[in-house]
Amino acid sequence: MAEALVSAVLEHLVTPAIEQVTEEVRLVRSVGNEIKSLVEELAKIKSLLEDAEKKQIHDKSVKAWFEELKGIAYDVDDVLDEWHTRILQQIATNDDSSTSKQNKKKVFACFSSPFNRSQPVLVRYRIAHRIKDLRQQLDTNAKIIPGLQLIASQASHHHEDLPSRQIISSFVDPSKIHGRDHEKAEIMSWLRSQQEAKVSVMSVVGTPGFGKTALVQLVFHQENDKNTFDPTMWVSVSEPVDLQRLAKEIIESATGKKPEVDGLEALLRHLSDTVKGKMFMLILDDVWPKYLEHWWEQLKSSLDSGAQGSKIIITTRYQKVADVVESSCIILLRELQYEACWSLFKRIAFSRRSANNHHNLEGIGEEIVKKCKGVPLAIKTIASLMQYKQTIHEWESVRDSDVWEHVGEKLLPSLLLSYHAFPSYLKQCFMYCAVIPKDTLMKKDTLVKLWMAQGFLGSNGGKELETVGGAYFDELAMRSFFQDFEKDGDGSVVSCKIHDLVHDFAQSLTITECCVIQMNDKETCNSKVRHLTAPDTENPSISKVQKNLRTLITLSLSDSTDVCKLFRQLTCLRTLDLSGSHFKELPKEVELLLHLRYLDLSRTKLTELPESLCKLYNLQTLKLDYCFDLPKLPNGIGELSNLRHIENKETYELKYFPKGIERLSCLRTLNKFVVSGATGGCRIGELGNLIHLGGDLEIRGLWQVENMIEAKQAGLQEKKNLDSLLLDFDGGEFRSAEDREKMEGVLKGLQPHNNLKTLEIYEYPGLTVNLEICIHLRHLNFSYCRNITSLPADLGKLQFLESLDVDYAPEIKDVSFQLLKISGNGDSSSLELFPKLQFLKLSNLRKWEEEEEENEKIDRFSIMPCLLELEIVFCPKLKVLPHYMMFSQTLRKLRIHNCPRLSGMKPCLPSLLEELRLWGDVGVLSSSLMPIIHNNNNSNNSYPNLKSVIIDFSKNSSLPQGLNQFTSLQKLHLSYCESLDFKPEEEFRHLHTLPTLTITIYNCPLLKERSSRDDWANLSNFPKIIFQ
Repeated sequence: MAEALVSAVLEHLVTPAIEQVTEEVRLVRSVGNEIKSLVEELAKIKSLLEDAEKKQIHDKSVKAWFEELKGIAYDVDDVLDEWHTRILQQIATNDDSSTSKQNKKKVFACFSSPFNRSQPVLVRYRIAHRIKDLRQQLDTNAKIIPGLQLIASQASHHHEDLPSRQIISSFVDPSKIHGRDHEKAEIMSWLRSQQEAKVSVMSVVGTPGFGKTALVQLVFHQENDKNTFDPTMWVSVSEPVDLQRLAKEIIESATGKKPEVDGLEALLRHLSDTVKGKMFMLILDDVWPKYLEHWWEQLKSSLDSGAQGSKIIITTRYQKVADVVESSCIILLRELQYEACWSLFKRIAFSRRSANNHHNLEGIGEEIVKKCKGVPLAIKTIASLMQYKQTIHEWESVRDSDVWEHVGEKLLPSLLLSYHAFPSYLKQCFMYCAVIPKDTLMKKDTLVKLWMAQGFLGSNGGKELETVGGAYFDELAMRSFFQDFEKDGDGSVVSCKIHDLVHDFAQSLTITECCVIQMNDKETCNSKVRHLTAPDTENPSISKVQKNLRTLITLSLSDSTDVCKLFRQLTCLRTLDLSGSHFKELPKEVELLLHLRYLDLSRTKLTELPESLCKLYNLQTLKLDYCFDLPKLPNGIGELSNLRHIENKETYELKYFPKGIERLSCLRTLNKFVVSGATGGCRIGELGNLIHLGGDLEIRGLWQVENMIEAKQAGLQEKKNLDSLLLDFDGGEFRSAEDREKMEGVLKGLQPHNNLKTLEIYEYPGLTVNLEICIHLRHLNFSYCRNITSLPADLGKLQFLESLDVDYAPEIKDVSFQLLKISGNGDSSSLELFPKLQFLKLSNLRKWEEEEEENEKIDRFSIMPCLLELEIVFCPKLKVLPHYMMFSQTLRKLRIHNCPRLSGMKPCLPSLLEELRLWGDVGVLSSSLMPIIHNNNNSNNSYPNLKSVIIDFSKNSSLPQGLNQFTSLQKLHLSYCESLDFKPEEEFRHLHTLPTLTITIYNCPLLKERSSRDDWANLSNFPKIIFQ
């Protein structure tokens, strides 16, 4: 981090603010000369750092000098940052209501300094003497340089030289598997095989970087698509192993939700119940042999309740692990064959070149591939580096580098070569990742904010720091230093992981700067550590390094008294992550964290934030997500002039925002805003000044907005960076027509920008929706709009709409007309309505009475040609399912809940349907599916993809007729059907021809009683039946 750190210090030293500092501390003789000397010396040293960083790996004298220099640079940065903070404090003090702008203009010109008024003269001397002391330390450090024989380099790239190209959108995914077809086939064959053990185990063993995880991931995703195993679970184990945590994560992976029980025994029982009777597949990734015998037997005992054919796949570096778990099959991953290595290298290294443009580089490339010795990770990394090398000379320089011969056994030369090619700004961002524990799913957005808090993204006011950080992330991804990417609906990367070997490499580079202390670790970290992850604030490592610490990530906040003492010592802290702690009160001493930029209090039990928090003038990111008990923000929140992100999702009790939010003009993120004017807080107009807001925004308390004019003051139509918007009118009483008309005006005044992608309108009391629907909308939701009688016209013309949800609009009668209505008088015969719609949910439409369509009127349109999922819920008057919805050839999932008047209809169940779910009383379909089934005499299987039928809360005593028409059925799930009571030979007789069918029965008491009485477990020639 040294080169980038020195660059940042130099950047601070030559700013106009530092000239003012020099003037302010002039009482201390020659301080101006001290700063000038610092600038000159650091500028000389900077040119030597690239060479020093390479040599310090094997030259101890260079390493010692290098480490000492970093310490000095950190201290200089702290002194400058403290001064900058004093300036911010003075601005806040002078920024009263009548003269705030004037004071801001004068603060540097007049400099009514913090030294003059609010700070004692001693502070002036302390700053000056500290600068002088650091200059002397730097002089001493510089005297060593001649003996180190360091070579000056040309000016390195810094923030301004960041490539402007788009990266993530075009990079070749380096995770594609090469040369493992045989191993993959072997795993697939084992998954299909019959084993003696009810739950059998396979181990995939290999050296780090050989692709164990990537190979098993490929198999895992393919099995998910086939639905052979249910559930399929993936958990990263690593070390040290906490069996309670492991059991929780397996349960969550199986069920999709965290278990509510605590204690090891209770969790293991819960796990046993979760997989009981189910044929599951579990992946345990990265298992280590340490203490394996102590936890494996307990875990395996709980998993043995699974059904015959369940499989566990373990990935590990160690043969001993495979032996301890008694693997029935062991896959040993060895080096890739040369042909696979060369194929992988070419795909990445030459991805940006035409075939004619890399012929002269192939010979050199082949020699580089041989040096990688068949290690897939090494090939991906070096190939990603070679994308940026344009000339033969550059390629030969990599091939002939002595790094291939002079690195330790545990360090891949390809990683080091790639790292040395990084610009300085990228090196520090990568090395910082060493403070994040292994196997952590890193969110791109969070990582960028952590980099920003450390000053890694520069301070160029002309660039959006978040954009710069996003580009750094993309570049590291391009260079194969990140993997396991997760993407959003737009295909943009939102999270990733770091391979263990790459993480080990980052830690080797930052052994004196970054440290991760695991639970129960007895070792403490190096005293020079600047960035620390520890299990709790009582860890002795914290007191050992507290005076230097810039990052503290901990899972547990100890006694508040101890924390107060701790805060007094953490004088250099930039990042503090206390997420998940159980404390209810943040000590007021948090104001002592003068340099703090990033504060994560999410998932805590906080009931109040202290007003002293508002003195953290450097704060950029405040995370409050899932603080369920927090009722309000502190009154002085507007003082945080550098605040860029308030993350406050799922803060259910947060119902009061104080005045002053409008002063947060740097704000980019505000997930939830509550109009609080009725209780003396902020009004909606305060949003108007937050011109940079982007991402997701919920606006609650809209019932307090007076009229359309006030609503327009929010300036939503100018907020082009907003992606998602929720407008919540809940809380008011709208008893008169006048009240409802007022809210119609308010909604009209909240017209968003056309860039908006997601819009939800909740508890809207008006009769009509007076919004121009944004043309780029992808998701639209009307929830509990109980008075609306119509939907906006031209919904069907939204070219990008992917999902539409209308939930509880009881006054809408003619749903099809509302969905399909088109404004204007032009020719609409060639229209394609809802061209991209994939998900449609219509719920609680109590007056919906669908009539048989006039086909000649409907057929002139192409309607919903991409529909995948249709859900119709509680429509008590609905008799006919709309033909244009049901007959969609793309429909894959159909769910019908509580539509008791459904009667005869044309056969319309789409032939490619995969899942059918019937819930409660669904009219004629409760007793027979024949009215919606095609009777195709030309085919033995009209529904080849229909694998799952789910029937919930049926009041019938027998199953609906027609299930035997679904000849590919694999899963029939019956739950909460309290009246079901039949003999299996009566209902299951016609299903005996379905060889892959499994019937699961949950909470059907009469069937449960009959199964015990009639011994269903020993039935032959019947489908597999499992009671849960």
